[in-house]
Amino acid sequence: MSAARDEKIKQLQSQYASEREKSQKLNKKKKKGLIRRLTLLSLVAIITFTVISTTLIRQSISIDKQEEKKRELNDKLEQLVTEEEKLNQQIENLNDDEYIEKLAKDVFKVSRDGEILLNSNKQGE
Repeated sequence: MSAARDEKIKQLQSQYASEREKSQKLNKKKKKGLIRRLTLLSLVAIITFTVISTTLIRQSISIDKQEEKKRELNDKLEQLVTEEEKLNQQIENLNDDEYIEKLAKDVFKVSRDGEILLNSNKQGE
């Protein structure tokens, strides 16, 4: 009887041991799967972060270049507006008979009949 009892105990222990072993293998398999999923998720997150960061940096650089170009164009626009104002003033002056007469006297040394022009420029300088 004692031999039969020993066999039953061994069988129970081996059944418990095999179930415990199966449970441990299943836990290891689950743990491996979890590690693989976390690794894949981390890799996807790193790639996504890299792509987003790169895109933001490129856009920032592009915006800076466009703002610099805008500043340059605004400066050029201000110069052109100033030049336009000067040219409009010159057009207005050229429509004035007194200005044309003064210009003719100063630049082209033209005078009216009987009028004498004096040269105020010093030649020694």
